Amino acid sequence: MNVKLLSELRIVYPKAVFGSLTIKNVVNKKKHKALEERKKELERIIRETFAEASIDYIIQSYNSHFKKMG
Repeated sequence: MNVKLLSELRIVYPKAVFGSLTIKNVVNKKKHKALEERKKELERIIRETFAEASIDYIIQSYNSHFKKMG
């Protein structure tokens, strides 16, 4: 996977951070109840902490795009 971040990203979002983790040859279990609950809790915390991000037009575009895909 190749990722290229443009320098303009720092101008528009000076505190932006990007991370990536690639794992190979690992069996992916279907679901883990405790992990799913923790993910939901983390999502709630992120939504509360960064509530103002929802008014960003770029984030709104992504939200609308991914809602179509479920």
